[in-house]
Amino acid sequence: MWNGIQSLPLVSKKKLFEKLYFDIIEQAKEETISKQEILNGIESGLKDMHNGKYKTFEQFMKDWQD
Repeated sequence: MWNGIQSLPLVSKKKLFEKLYFDIIEQAKEETISKQEILNGIESGLKDMHNGKYKTFEQFMKDWQD
């Protein structure tokens, strides 16, 4: 495959590079958790705790091991 890429004209290599580059950038955006998502998760967890919806560490570990 590498030999095939190396044999391409420069214009084709540039187009291929651009497509790969932007594909990598888009994937990284999708896989990255935003600061707002983290804060929303923390806020949700704190609300649950305030409303009595929580488990003790021992309960969590028991559920996790089962």
